[in-house]
Amino acid sequence: MMRLVAFLRGHCRLEITGVKGEHKTPEEMDAILAERKANWKGFTSKYTHGLLKLYSQHAVSAMKGAYME
Repeated sequence: MMRLVAFLRGHCRLEITGVKGEHKTPEEMDAILAERKANWKGFTSKYTHGLLKLYSQHAVSAMKGAYME
């Protein structure tokens, strides 16, 4: 079994060592992550005005108490 993600607990560092089951070098991983970052598009809300826009911007999750900020 190949390990693709390594987490070093003492140093709190996450190392990604592969993609799609293939082992990659750190240089290859940096290139892949840079490409993904360049192609990333931010989240756009489907609510652009009105009460639902206000709610989606200020509502806090149920795990935090479901209140409005």
